[in-house]
Amino acid sequence: MSIYLRYTTLGWPTDGKVRIRSLARPSDGLNRIQNITLLGSKEAVQWAQDKDLLIVTLPDEQISDIANTLKITGLGLEAVKDNSRTYHVQ
Repeated sequence: MSIYLRYTTLGWPTDGKVRIRSLARPSDGLNRIQNITLLGSKEAVQWAQDKDLLIVTLPDEQISDIANTLKITGLGLEAVKDNSRTYHVQ
């Protein structure tokens, strides 16, 4: 059964991409993402996922410069623990 979670970003990323390490897709079948939408937008978002990272490309039209929420739908959504690296988005 599909479940969903909401992921809120603070601000709008300067390059229009949200990078989420905890929703990477490891080989054990976790985090099978089916769909991602930006709440408040009718435009589709593009996304790519691999074993290290989920990258969501936001639409050109900015919803808010304060906070934005993604609705992420999928199977086996669970945080992937990786304390070996720090990731900073400007």
